[in-house]
Amino acid sequence: MRGGGPGCRVCRSGSPGHWCGLERGTPARGPVQAFAERGVRNCDLRKLPDLSVLADGLWCSFAAAYFPDLSSALTSWGKHLRSSGWIALTEIDDLFGHEPLSERARSLLEGYAADAWAAGRYDFHMGHKLQDHLERAGFAVCKALTVEDQELSFDGPARPEVLEAWQARLDRMRLLHEFCGAEFEQIRTEFLGCLASPRHHSVAKVCCCFATKLGG
Repeated sequence: MRGGGPGCRVCRSGSPGHWCGLERGTPARGPVQAFAERGVRNCDLRKLPDLSVLADGLWCSFAAAYFPDLSSALTSWGKHLRSSGWIALTEIDDLFGHEPLSERARSLLEGYAADAWAAGRYDFHMGHKLQDHLERAGFAVCKALTVEDQELSFDGPARPEVLEAWQARLDRMRLLHEFCGAEFEQIRTEFLGCLASPRHHSVAKVCCCFATKLGG
């Protein structure tokens, strides 16, 4: 499964060169419509439908954090993998981990992340937990690493297109807006200013794990 946009997930399965797409949420639109035309299904990723074939591997990019109880989801997904099938997960750790920020901004962002985790909506610190979740779900982790990302994990000032992407991301976070209340605009402005600063430093990490399914 791969995060190709909000709710879009893609997995590779069956014979070489064949893949199956799965999407959570509203039907595909715009750029992902091409995926839909090639067989993307709309479904609840917490309980996958019958794929009519066991997959050789599963790729999940920036979707794992939406499953705070990831071990249970991985156990379910693993039932659709062949024996010794592979899984590759990529996820951000500490999305708002960027400096310098004021104590108030940091407090609000950390509070929002804690609220999202407590409500079971999203785990902002999922990245460093991938290996543990995989092992609890019956996978053998063969490689874990962090990778550079010019949008999510970088030092120095963000490029204009990266700032635009972050502004759009923050604008989409309706629950963050509600959590911060009247301070939202100030927090957003400060956060974007942090990303644009020559002094900007990223604490956030993009984590990747590769593993294989154990047993038959």
